[in-house]
Amino acid sequence: MKKYALFLIICIFITLFASCGPNGDVSEAVSGVLSEDVIEDVSEEESEIIEEKILDGSKLVVFGDSITALGSWGKSVAMDCNMEYFNGARGGITSAEGLLRFNTFVKARDPDFVTLCFGMNDLLMTAKDTPKCAPAAFKRNMKKLVEKVRDIGAIPLIVTTNPLDVDVFFQSQGQSPALYGGRDVLEWLDTYNEAARELASELE
Repeated sequence: MKKYALFLIICIFITLFASCGPNGDVSEAVSGVLSEDVIEDVSEEESEIIEEKILDGSKLVVFGDSITALGSWGKSVAMDCNMEYFNGARGGITSAEGLLRFNTFVKARDPDFVTLCFGMNDLLMTAKDTPKCAPAAFKRNMKKLVEKVRDIGAIPLIVTTNPLDVDVFFQSQGQSPALYGGRDVLEWLDTYNEAARELASELE
C-alpha cells in the first residue's frame, strides 16, 4: 500500500465526519489515528518517509474546491497535530482548474502533506449528459495531481467528496435534473468517488 493510499482511508474518515457530524470531534479522532502505529502495511522505505514527516512541525496544504475552501477540518487537524497549515482551495473549481493552480497554491508553499479533494464541480452538467469534466478525465487529472505532489517531495492524501442533499444540490448549483438524463445524482457523484478510489488502488 502506497502512502497516499494509506491516508485515503483517513481522509475519507475526515470528510464524512466533517460533513455529517458537526458535533463530533473530528480533529481529535484523526490525530489519534495518525499518532498510532498505522503504517504496518507500508514498505520499510515508505514507513521511513512517513515517520520523518509525522507530524509535529510538518506543513499541511489542503487543496480542492469549496468543500475544502470553506471547511475547517484541515485547520483543526493541523492545530491538533502541531502542523503548519495553508488552505489553497477555491470554491467552484474542477480538477482541471486545480492543475492550473497547483504551482501557485501548493508547490510554492513547500508542503509535506497535500490533500486533494475534487469532483463536486467536475460532475456538474454544462448541457444534457455533458459534465464539466467526465469521470475518465477527472481520474487522469487526479493522477496528474498525485504525481505533481510526489514530484515536490510531499505526500498526497486523496479525499473523496462528501454526500450531498439532492434538493439543495439542484437549487444551489442552478442545475436541472433534466441535464442528468435520468441519472441518480448520488450515484453520479459516487462515479467520481469511485474513480478516486480506483486511482489510489492502481497507484499502489
